[in-house]
Amino acid sequence: MAGLVWNQLYSLKKVIKLYLAAIAIYLVIGQLNGSVTAFGGIFLLLASMLVINSFSVIEKSNWDLFVNTMPVSKGQIVGVHYLLGLLAVCAVFVLNNIVIAVDAHLKAYSPREDFLMNYGIFTAAVFFLLVMIPVLVKCGTEKARIVLFCVYVIPFLIGYGLSKTEISMPTKSQLDTLAKLSPLLMLLLLFVSYAISLHFYKKKDF
Repeated sequence: MAGLVWNQLYSLKKVIKLYLAAIAIYLVIGQLNGSVTAFGGIFLLLASMLVINSFSVIEKSNWDLFVNTMPVSKGQIVGVHYLLGLLAVCAVFVLNNIVIAVDAHLKAYSPREDFLMNYGIFTAAVFFLLVMIPVLVKCGTEKARIVLFCVYVIPFLIGYGLSKTEISMPTKSQLDTLAKLSPLLMLLLLFVSYAISLHFYKKKDF
């Protein structure tokens, strides 16, 4: 399993360097604008997009044909995508929290709202990741683009539509309750997503 992860990281080293450079540039821009937390969502989006690049590299190199001749299970082959994606998203989530904490200390303000916003974006990134991987396993990167575009756009349109209605926004207590339940919900979704991806992968012909 560790070898599969290192192989993925090695294959994506150029993309990872590009993403790290983009994060550094956005941090500088945020500092100049006086808001280093403004680009936290972009960082988490870049992290979740790393999995798409991973699938693209695998398809171009026909890695699946080779790895299925090795003594690794299909569960491990599928699991490495989840491990890579979650590691990337969690690493960026921690980085965002460090940046928020340092910025709050330097500017002497309460970072609670920024922490909550970062956690909300992190939850959305994990949700996108867990929806995205089964689609990529089933359809591949080329055919999955339309579906992934809908995964991005539909929640945005729903949120925008709700903001234009008279529907009341969730209260602070409701948001706190949702935040407490979200780890359990994400864990449940992880198991469901992994089971679906493994089912799709086992049906593939190599």
